Amino acid sequence: VSKKFARATIHSHARLTYTEVQEVLDDEKSSHKMTNEIKLLYKVFEKLLKARINRGSLDLDIGEAKINLGEDGKIASITERPRRDAERLIEELMITANVAAAQVFSTKGLGVYRVHDTPTKEKVDTLRSTLGPMGFTVPSPEAGHRAWAKLVEELKKHPAGPQLMRAVLQTQQQAKYDAQNIGHYGLALPLYSHFTSPIRRYADLLVHRAIIKHLSLPGQGGHLAEGGAVLTRVCEGINLRERISQRAEWEAKDRLIVQYFSELLIKAEEEQIFDATVTGVQKYGMFISINGVAEGLLPVESLRENGYDYVPRFELYKKGQDKKKILRLASTVKVELADADQIRGRLTFRLISA
Repeated sequence: VSKKFARATIHSHARLTYTEVQEVLDDEKSSHKMTNEIKLLYKVFEKLLKARINRGSLDLDIGEAKINLGEDGKIASITERPRRDAERLIEELMITANVAAAQVFSTKGLGVYRVHDTPTKEKVDTLRSTLGPMGFTVPSPEAGHRAWAKLVEELKKHPAGPQLMRAVLQTQQQAKYDAQNIGHYGLALPLYSHFTSPIRRYADLLVHRAIIKHLSLPGQGGHLAEGGAVLTRVCEGINLRERISQRAEWEAKDRLIVQYFSELLIKAEEEQIFDATVTGVQKYGMFISINGVAEGLLPVESLRENGYDYVPRFELYKKGQDKKKILRLASTVKVELADADQIRGRLTFRLISA
């Protein structure tokens, strides 16, 4: 695949939403003016996706909550954010552009990479103790990408696939920005950067500056910090701000979700009962997920009231000596909403049955 970087002005022929693109992909007789272009891009996407699968990239599709607001500005519903072919098409094209950018400064000089290291032995051992009893084989940290990709594909077939894949995600190290390249483990790529969003991410802006400088493109914008040590410190600052921003986003979303459930609790004329899946096990209780869109705590007190005791060695809760009465990661339970703390953004449940 050839690539070319140049100063350019975008001439937009259509402003499409993901839904509009998906409608074109789903309709063989689509009359949309951009049908030919979208269908051609889809063929490119299919080839890129095949290459991604072949190299063993981790496709951890665990779902994400989407908060839908009504005309009054209040939360109307909470659903799972879709990840259709339209979203995946754009994702693959952006990855391709990011790789092309990283290839420029990998041979020309300084630049900012998006790096992702291999998982640590300690985290892999923890994952093994969790998934092993369920019949899954967890590869070693040194195992090739395909071994981990195979595990992920096996987990997808499990009824609690998203919850199990979340455990794999927690095993992975956090991706970060660095002036030194170590590759991207999750994407199974030797080179990677963030190039596509310079108007909202400073790292991407630095990548654009590096490309302008290294390719001697006309015009301004080619200024880049002199020396790897300076750029490394800049990356450390970006990483810190990214974590702070990410934490703020998670907390804001948690509070909105809790606000929604709090209103359910206030307006409800009867108990709010939900089917839930266990996403984490601790000595103080279990974390549970409601349809993949809301998470909360099932406290140990509620579990003990129902006869369940914590078994730390196997990270599970067991009811007496009955081997069939076990609650662990991916177990399904029926729970009642007990409390919605809007200040801390936390939901608390009571166990109804398991």
